[in-house]
Amino acid sequence: MKMKLFIPVLAGLLFACCGKQSNTGDSNKAQNEEQSSIVSDAELTGIQRLDSLHINDTVTVAGKLYSYDIVRMPCDSLPKVPGDISKKAEFVDNIFKVKITRGEEKIFARTYFKKNFAEYVNSDMMKASVLRGFVFEKALDRGFRFAVAVCLPQDEDMFVPIQLDVNLDGSTSMKLDQETDNIGNVSEEQEEEGV
Repeated sequence: MKMKLFIPVLAGLLFACCGKQSNTGDSNKAQNEEQSSIVSDAELTGIQRLDSLHINDTVTVAGKLYSYDIVRMPCDSLPKVPGDISKKAEFVDNIFKVKITRGEEKIFARTYFKKNFAEYVNSDMMKASVLRGFVFEKALDRGFRFAVAVCLPQDEDMFVPIQLDVNLDGSTSMKLDQETDNIGNVSEEQEEEGV
């Protein structure tokens, strides 16, 4: 059940990040331009980056209104990740800056790197993946739940889902999302053995 919620949320985030919009109102023209600019994953070469992304919204927790900001930025200083489909491409990993406020009061602010989630991602996946998704999932009685995805760079269906809870006092807790299929954390040896 949880996977049915997480996959559309992640897919929506990825579509919002990578999709193009046209302000001309001519949807056919925009669609044709987008289709002509698509390069197959196998043809990608060189350094590849996801677009920067900024999401902000408000949410009510314990009867009070809070705002959250999530900013994704490619980070050239992080180690590059080899393409999982195109071996001629390298992918820049991302960082996410997360901030929660209530009015002018800062409740939480932190920058997340893929290494912050290493406890939940096996070593093979850590080498082959990027920190791709970070979305608000729901309000909790004590704070906020975010869904985090560490994904293969060219296959967003292969990901490790992680729940990150931020409490109203600014403390955090994380765990592997056991309700979502953890399909990205299986090594090739385990997959061949049917584990």
